[in-house]
Amino acid sequence: MTNRPHLSIEGVDLDFRTREGVRPILRGIDLKIARGEFVAVIGHSGCGKSTLLNIVAGLITPERGAILLDDKLVDAPGPDRAMVFQSHALLPWLTVRENVALAVDQVHRRTMDAAARAQLIDEHLAMVRMDHAAARRPHELSGGMRQRVGIARALAMRPAVLLMDEPFGALDALTRARLQDELMAIQADLSMTVMMVTHDVDEAALLADRVVMMTEGPAARIGRIVDIPLARPRRRAQVLRDPAFIEARVQMLSFLHGDAVEDADAAAMLAVAAE
Repeated sequence: MTNRPHLSIEGVDLDFRTREGVRPILRGIDLKIARGEFVAVIGHSGCGKSTLLNIVAGLITPERGAILLDDKLVDAPGPDRAMVFQSHALLPWLTVRENVALAVDQVHRRTMDAAARAQLIDEHLAMVRMDHAAARRPHELSGGMRQRVGIARALAMRPAVLLMDEPFGALDALTRARLQDELMAIQADLSMTVMMVTHDVDEAALLADRVVMMTEGPAARIGRIVDIPLARPRRRAQVLRDPAFIEARVQMLSFLHGDAVEDADAAAMLAVAAE
């Protein structure tokens, strides 16, 4: 990663207008994200996490401030930013392959011939271990499999930035863990820039290089940023017992609960990690 930010959020303010008047949503959001960095955003429900992600995606225009990607203003959706939602958002009448092809053809039709696009689709379905189900339709897949297809579709667009809005929030614990591990492997392989919204402090500490913690709304701000000094590649079994992971978790829980985590509790967690 270089000193020059890949993605820059500069002085972003956002208001929603209601019958009762103007409701401030975000205030003074400043964040610099390096190329290849994984940033997680956490905070209480209603603090504007997903709204901030939608601003970066170009789906919402802020009142003040700007989003810059490689020093270019972001003012509309574009193929340089791909979104993975909590809901897979697959078209039910298309097969797995056709769902991914729809995005690939939309983005790469002018730059790749049909054979190259077909290879791109195959590579990304294999990357998320869904090549065996290419001919199935969404109703024939489990929730985790559908989410894999959504990730493959986003990655196959070859975006500069991958945006993820609680992508594993609706999944059971075991499926979520498997997809987290796959995401870590893919991100390490592609060295892509990722910005992910999550409610899960363990997920944030496991996946991210930095965790951005939002204050409660209205007029939410960045309250604190926690660095996660864990080497990559990361192995779940090792990370969960690493003192750096536990310290980051303590900091996040302390911030979210609005008071300090008891020193005795923190010491107990660190002692377990050291065993």
